Amino acid sequence: MILWIPVTEGGSPVLDYLITFVDDEADRQKFTAIYQEYHAKMEKVALRILSDQKDAEDAVQNAWIQVIKNFSKISKITCGELLFWLVSITKNEALMILRKKRKTVPLEEWDAPTEVPNHDMNYQELVALFTRLPETYRATLEMKFLLQYTDREIAVHLGISETAVSTRVNRGRTLLREFVSQCIKAGGVPRDSTWKKDSSAWISTSKLAKYMVDNGYATKESYTNTNAGNFATRPGHSVLISINNTVDVCYTAHNRNRKDAPFGNTELTSTYSFYVIKNY
Repeated sequence: MILWIPVTEGGSPVLDYLITFVDDEADRQKFTAIYQEYHAKMEKVALRILSDQKDAEDAVQNAWIQVIKNFSKISKITCGELLFWLVSITKNEALMILRKKRKTVPLEEWDAPTEVPNHDMNYQELVALFTRLPETYRATLEMKFLLQYTDREIAVHLGISETAVSTRVNRGRTLLREFVSQCIKAGGVPRDSTWKKDSSAWISTSKLAKYMVDNGYATKESYTNTNAGNFATRPGHSVLISINNTVDVCYTAHNRNRKDAPFGNTELTSTYSFYVIKNY
């Protein structure tokens, strides 16, 4: 059950309530200092996920309760890592509230957008998007776009130069470009002024499928009529069919380095739309 306490300016009623769960006076002082430094940042994270002030406050208060329960770990966490630990707890609490309200599937099942990060994307979309990246690039983009660190702050945290930070950000963006478009181009479909690198038809799942059908390069079919080398889409995601025989239907995708991953029955019959690329 979520306990909610109205937050007044400065947040002192919540803090006064929370420190009653901390027994040691020295720990109370330490907790107070951490709360005052990070509470606003945690609430911002929760609000970006939940888009509701009361829900965000619920999530942050639950996060602080978790911090108190694990307060003995604080001394083992460096100052540079503390914010990421607090943000991780806050995200988990916020996502639990979001799933309860929406009664959705688990986070790993959510559709992730194909666009390169921009300020119009919401928090959970960015989280899902960044899971596609290798750890080196994921950490850098999370700090830049989720925690809104400056390049200098990222450089200090990671122990690299600001130039290296910029390189990782740019490389991370490149890795998020649509895998299926690259494969289709490699298969011989010609690019034009509409379908080209960095265009919306190249990056967007729905626009890619529409472009291929409208221009006569592909037809929409049932999965039984597709074979390896064709593609399938669902909202926000596209994959390349790598195996289709009488036993298995599998796909390969950039998301979490999937290679020959099997489609589920629901994915075959309702989740994905399947497309056959024509010979031309």
